[in-house]
Amino acid sequence: MDMAVAAKNANQQAPEVSRRAYSNKEIAKEALCDIAAQFDGFDTAIICLFISPQYRSFALAEQILQVFGEKTVYACTTAGELFEGGYSEASITAFGLDARYFDISAVFFENISDATVESVTGRVLEAKRLLTRSSHSDQNDFAMLLVDGLTKQEDRLLTYINPVLGSIPLFGGSAADGLDFNESQIYANGKLHRDAALLLLVRTVCHRRVFQFAHFQPTGIRMVVTRADRDNRIVYSINDEPAGPEYARLVGKDPDALSEFVFAENPVAVNIGGRSYVRAIQQVREDGSLQFFCAIDEGMVLNLAEPEDIYQHLRDSLATLYTEQSPQTIIAFDCILRRLVESDDAINGNLSKLISEHPVVGFNTYGEQLNIVHVNQTFTGLAIYPPIESA
Repeated sequence: MDMAVAAKNANQQAPEVSRRAYSNKEIAKEALCDIAAQFDGFDTAIICLFISPQYRSFALAEQILQVFGEKTVYACTTAGELFEGGYSEASITAFGLDARYFDISAVFFENISDATVESVTGRVLEAKRLLTRSSHSDQNDFAMLLVDGLTKQEDRLLTYINPVLGSIPLFGGSAADGLDFNESQIYANGKLHRDAALLLLVRTVCHRRVFQFAHFQPTGIRMVVTRADRDNRIVYSINDEPAGPEYARLVGKDPDALSEFVFAENPVAVNIGGRSYVRAIQQVREDGSLQFFCAIDEGMVLNLAEPEDIYQHLRDSLATLYTEQSPQTIIAFDCILRRLVESDDAINGNLSKLISEHPVVGFNTYGEQLNIVHVNQTFTGLAIYPPIESA
């Protein structure tokens, strides 16, 4: 019996603590109604929507309000969606958490580019305090963060939030805008927002596991960032040479051939606390400098990373989520660059098929968060399990 069948059989006998939904109807209002109908009869503490930029319009926020009414709904835009069919585009995916099993304290941050440590930590502390009213034990607490992926504020925001969380594990994803990189948005309080972030603090009787899977390993090829714009994540020189041409030389490519596909297949990584994290390149700029997705700074030592087999790595990694129980829902934030590695056939490819064999819901991101670190080219998320005594 494979894992997918085992999961379905186990979850048929367990209480439904979480529910997933999907729609690819062409008209936004119809897709939202389709999603809402899939939550009929389910007592949601919260619903999270991951919305393709195709649906974005001046009326989208109003339509979400009209369709979901008084339900607590949050959302963000994507660079692609994930559901039980695997990779998807031009769709909406969603998950809901049952109010009987989950208590949630939400913090919405506007204008995060101007946020201060005092303003952020104070609000997170208050959210933690409100969560103490829950009747559930704190042993399964977790936090989920959604951030406007074009603000370049993830690293700074994490340094403010994480110390306040203490032992509470955090995972997150950066809202996206397909491959346009123009406007990524967070939906909260009845409106769509730019330069914003949403933090959900969750207390639950359900078992959970926060995870991050990365299929790259560092090589011995090193490069030193010798001139950079830290605030804007731009590297002008590597090894005292123009960044774009020097990177191209190290990966064996013509500088004119650099593209998002080359960057996806040849990322660079930084060592933090004895572990390697990818610092992915977004694009080569007209002046030959490199625009990064993650924090970058002068003096940083980067290692060229080489991939393991992405399919085998994800297959083996997902198997670890089934050690003691079968997850009922796997909330997954998958970097857009991982999807690009699968080439133009990703939607029908092997990786998509593998995802379809698991209870996955999520979206393709501009970056992923795990505790205090913002990274790229990972499959990051949360596995939710029904309470053992009820399973």
